[in-house]
Amino acid sequence: MTETKPDTITITVDGKQIPCQPGELLIEVAKRAGIYIPYFCYHPRMDPVGACRMCLINLQPGPPKPQTACTTRVADGMVIETQFVNTEVREAQQGVLEFLLINHPLDCPICDRGGECPLQDQTQDYGPAESRYVETKRRFEKAVPISPLIRLDRERCILCYRCTRFCEELSGDTLIGVMERGSRAYIFPFEGEAFDSYFSGNTVQICPVGALTSSEYRFRARPWDIHNVASTCNMCSCGCSLNVGVRVQDGNVVRFSAAVNEETNEEWLCDKGRYANAYISSPDRLAQPLVRRDGELYAVSWNEAFEKLAEGLAPVLNGEGQAGVIVGGSLCDEDAYVAQKFAREALGTNNVDHRLEPGMSADALVTPGLTYDDVLGADVVAIVGCDVREELPVLFLRMRIAATKRGLRTVIVHPREIALTEYADVFVQPLPGAEAALEPGDIEKVTKALSDAENAVVLLGPRMCVPDVVAAWRSVAEAAGARFGWLPRRAGEYGALAAGAHPELLPGWTPASEKGLDVSGMLRAAADGNLHALWLVGADVIVDVPESGLGKTALEKVPFLVVQDVQWSPLLEHADVVLPGATFVERDGTLTDWEGRRQEVRAAVDPPGAARADYAILAETARRIGKPIGCRTISDVRNELNAALSDPAPARAGLQTNGNTPSLSGDLRLLTYRLLYDDGSRIRDTAGLRELTPGAFVELNPADAERARVADGQSVSVSSAHGSMKAHAQISKGIREGVAFVPWSQWGESAQVLVKWDDRNPVITVEPA
Repeated sequence: MTETKPDTITITVDGKQIPCQPGELLIEVAKRAGIYIPYFCYHPRMDPVGACRMCLINLQPGPPKPQTACTTRVADGMVIETQFVNTEVREAQQGVLEFLLINHPLDCPICDRGGECPLQDQTQDYGPAESRYVETKRRFEKAVPISPLIRLDRERCILCYRCTRFCEELSGDTLIGVMERGSRAYIFPFEGEAFDSYFSGNTVQICPVGALTSSEYRFRARPWDIHNVASTCNMCSCGCSLNVGVRVQDGNVVRFSAAVNEETNEEWLCDKGRYANAYISSPDRLAQPLVRRDGELYAVSWNEAFEKLAEGLAPVLNGEGQAGVIVGGSLCDEDAYVAQKFAREALGTNNVDHRLEPGMSADALVTPGLTYDDVLGADVVAIVGCDVREELPVLFLRMRIAATKRGLRTVIVHPREIALTEYADVFVQPLPGAEAALEPGDIEKVTKALSDAENAVVLLGPRMCVPDVVAAWRSVAEAAGARFGWLPRRAGEYGALAAGAHPELLPGWTPASEKGLDVSGMLRAAADGNLHALWLVGADVIVDVPESGLGKTALEKVPFLVVQDVQWSPLLEHADVVLPGATFVERDGTLTDWEGRRQEVRAAVDPPGAARADYAILAETARRIGKPIGCRTISDVRNELNAALSDPAPARAGLQTNGNTPSLSGDLRLLTYRLLYDDGSRIRDTAGLRELTPGAFVELNPADAERARVADGQSVSVSSAHGSMKAHAQISKGIREGVAFVPWSQWGESAQVLVKWDDRNPVITVEPA
């Protein structure tokens, strides 16, 4: 016997006494006790509606006819009989299934849901043996594309409303609904709308009958052909758990689906994490080492590539020149660790960095120390300089759910309205770059909102981890008794910091005795002829750094360039050696999410050709050039990294603001950051996402648009002291007057041309093109 809590009650299900809490849903209580009650419409993360009527039970005391278990709250002394013991319930469920199958097509052999379909399973287990319906079934146009990613087979729909409820209750994208009434009812996008939600793929995964299917996966495999491998998404720092679906016949990755992880993503994925995987099997994948001879790149063996590396690095190894290593922000923790070890021990330099834009210094170090539970369980969350829906979409989804389901309040500090602004107690719009120096009235409102809460959290966005902003907001948090954390954007950023891929930090946040060059310093040294070798590991310094032309100039001038990447890009035009890396589905490793939680990445398929994991390439190079660093297996790397991270240094900060607060004097100040869908290499190979990418635009306040004589949708020229670009105007009251938002890298146009490394928020002009 187990001791029960004082408020525990007891109900009886099929003769079995079950302890539970008052008010729990009967369907969940029975499930916990191992008694399965079938259902279609019920979903534990959404409000019950009792639409499908499949979860019928007999209830005593209660009405004389069967009741739905998904809407019944338990009370002490209830006696319930399910389909296992009650004939009336069993016959009622057969009737429900018979009605559902009246118009449902029997196209299971060609349906993407076939083989993992609850309607199939429950018809087999609880349905009638044959149909009495001989009339013509209703028909609709087949496979209507309701977005570039989603197709709808309306005749399969059983009106469980899971998709519409997900959009209304959870994502907030109310773009689809019920058309017509009665037997003519069907789900469809509202007039004039497309189902272009960032979370539309979740409706496909929770649809119980295959009415909604994925354009990217449709007809590519059958469930029994697929082997699922549990892994972790590397599209952003949310750390979402997913299943990589591999078609056994040919070994190709055919789909990503959300895996259940209550600590991170629950069971959701954003559409970028779900669909931006075409690059894995792109024709542009690098599968063989390449070496430049007489101005051309030629495929060679690994032995030839290592010989060329030894030759090109000889001046560095002899002390006659210096090198630099730049690491991308989406690599596994092990890759970042071995890259910094390779730089320091094999190349003898602290010139190693992962920050492709101005970022965290050792003096402004912020270790997160917060979790999803901390944020979602808070009373008030202050978000400073982060557009959460665009930059950490699943964190946004969970925060929105917390706001609508239990009243989580927010404080938003951002120059433009973001998707969480509607739940904000306080919305403050600083000038871009002035987040460390709010106006006194704004500081008072923010501090009061945080101080009045029993449990408050302050989160800095990806671009906010610079010394003055960290110091200012840490002080605000401490004064209000709030906890303090950081939201990196890229999947590998926090792991790279912890692993020491930083010119001022060793692994475990230990300060380096001698500072090396950061990304900007390495690129400028290369451009000035002061760097002999530059090694890029999954880092694109042409399109990602905040200064147009700097990366290209550096690559043109550096005597020896090594590009280690997974697919062809303009970087290769300048490379002396190209080394093919493995994607995250082709190797084992770990990724550290924004919480500091390290999660497994597992190999689902073999890398193409001669491609290898990044850490393995670096470790073998070190051995071949006579500077062995170990780390030849994933176990070796993990053991070293775990030892380095066993006692991390505490977070440090406390610098004063630098006083460089922007002032406008009637000018427009530029705000720029990446949207979820951009012109990046991942999306470029995924047709559906590419179609949803909005293109270059500049968002203006109506007052600023009127002064510039610019109309909504008009083609405009956007210029700064550093360059100019073309875009179309979007007029919005949600952006602060005096600020213009231009997204980074959209359809061949990028705000990169408007900025420099030390001038991220320049004054710009907008005028009709």
